[in-house]
Amino acid sequence: MAVVVLSAVACGGGDEPSGSPTPAATAEEAALAPCQALDRLERYRYTSLLRMESPEPSGETPAAPRETPLAPRTRNYAGDFLFEYKMDASFVAPDRTEVVIDAGTGVESVIIAIGSDVWTSLGEGWTVANTSIPPYRPDIACYAVLPQLDLSTAQPVAEKIDDVDALHYSFSGVAAGDSMQNIFGSGSDMHLVVQKLSVDVWLEEEDSWPARIEIRGSGYYSDGRELRLELVTNVTDKNSKNIRVEPPI
Repeated sequence: MAVVVLSAVACGGGDEPSGSPTPAATAEEAALAPCQALDRLERYRYTSLLRMESPEPSGETPAAPRETPLAPRTRNYAGDFLFEYKMDASFVAPDRTEVVIDAGTGVESVIIAIGSDVWTSLGEGWTVANTSIPPYRPDIACYAVLPQLDLSTAQPVAEKIDDVDALHYSFSGVAAGDSMQNIFGSGSDMHLVVQKLSVDVWLEEEDSWPARIEIRGSGYYSDGRELRLELVTNVTDKNSKNIRVEPPI
């Protein structure tokens, strides 16, 4: 990536004159700035929705685009496949998260993570667990996807989302790069199959943290079956003192 630096001319005594220019951010620094703004929030609530779909092909399977080698299927889909994973969470910096998870089983699960301590519940009591931090967080999505974007090339639209004044940036045909690996893991179907993304980001107008991120992508297995995904994260209640995450036991 190109780096643009503005040079400053020092005056007598080694002091820079008032109002002297400072180095401009690199493209990578500019891309990560919204994620770093999110990191600076003391607390917030967020929701995440992951939707994966692989419809049963009807009739003759269409020829799949072959921009890159296609991956064999690791899932034995029978008929139409649809999976939804919903998270409703509270976060308190630096390392406290409580999340309610609905994976479509009819029973909600709860994870409370405080530092290295993790507790889980399936509705009856709590269990000390070795579960890792809850997945699909907005900061993970942000750091995974925004480096693939050049916000300076977009024309944002001012919109209000969840009562937050934001600038809406929209991109299509984005190369997935390492983004799917960083969200889902290197061995996941999403990383192996999905090559192109459409991404919409709503950045809060004042401090530029991502109030909403929408990621959509699709790709084809080597046998021509399509895999589609959608990941949507929303951040609300910035720095609300009503947000607390405490140990359950």
